[in-house]
Amino acid sequence: MADTKATDASEDIPIHYFNGFEIGFGNADFTITFKLDNRQTCAFKGSYTIVKTLSQKLATTFNQFEEIVGRPMLTSDEVLTALQGFVSKQKAEEAKPK
Repeated sequence: MADTKATDASEDIPIHYFNGFEIGFGNADFTITFKLDNRQTCAFKGSYTIVKTLSQKLATTFNQFEEIVGRPMLTSDEVLTALQGFVSKQKAEEAKPK
């Protein structure tokens, strides 16, 4: 089962860094495809019950992390929205007559 304590990964297993992901599901399981710089690097398949448990454990663990560091972390969607707002504001400023 899941363990939520702070740990380092064993040297015997591969470690994959990712900065993006895709989630899909079918009639029997979920697939989570991890990406690095928008390129697929690995995928994991899991049953509905394990993926549901994983999502709950991730949420609980991440909430604990945010409490420890004293601030909420931005999601990639929130960062994208902020960047889009900045670009729109910049374009509006550039379009103003001088």
